[in-house]
Amino acid sequence: MILLPDMPFGVSWIIKLAVSLIIVLISFGYVNLRGLIKNTAVFFMISFCFCGFMLFVWFIFTPKGMVVRNSVVYFSISPVVMIITTVICYAVISVLTRITERPPPKNEICRIRVINNNHYSEFYGKSDTGNTLCEPFSNIPVIVVNESAVKETAEEEFKKLMYMKEPECMLKGKYRLIPFHSVGGSGLLPAFIPDEVYINNVCCCKRVYIAVCRNTILEGEIKAMVNPEIIEAVKDDCDDSCKII
Repeated sequence: MILLPDMPFGVSWIIKLAVSLIIVLISFGYVNLRGLIKNTAVFFMISFCFCGFMLFVWFIFTPKGMVVRNSVVYFSISPVVMIITTVICYAVISVLTRITERPPPKNEICRIRVINNNHYSEFYGKSDTGNTLCEPFSNIPVIVVNESAVKETAEEEFKKLMYMKEPECMLKGKYRLIPFHSVGGSGLLPAFIPDEVYINNVCCCKRVYIAVCRNTILEGEIKAMVNPEIIEAVKDDCDDSCKII
């Protein structure tokens, strides 16, 4: 862009929009149109912030070797300075990430047993740091499970809610419709509180909602996504008396 001759404003923006879409697609891939628009909007927002900072530097300091052409900022920086500043920036970002990043749970893959209505289901789940889903009113954490994994333990009333035949039954005790938002979209997941939940043969003393997803959320043997808060609760709050013998 810097090496091209001066271009009209409209042409410049069309080219930049195309380049921005390519950058976003390379970085995040394509899930749906909504996700692409959202990621591109965030990309432009960050670019606008950078542009404002560069204008501040330009008008206040007017540094030598700084050129703005076709709305692109160019700095005449030596390779040595570029390498040193890159290493420093990488080190600072790494330290900040280690300080602020949430530590991943130790048990990433866990065996889950759900007991409800004198029936039980057993399957494998994955602790996902991106799954912070909770029931909005009680703030009870949620395990999102494929329908096939808990079909036997779900009560008939809950199955009506799951297929939206009688949504009013969600008001009866332990049934809820839990709103969710993800890159793939948003909606409502039918959920229930089971009688008991075991994680790796240890009883979860904390109340847990089992949200049923009719679409396949994970492939293979992994049938559920577990809120890490549940793993931590099992580790911290349960004692040996809760273990299955």
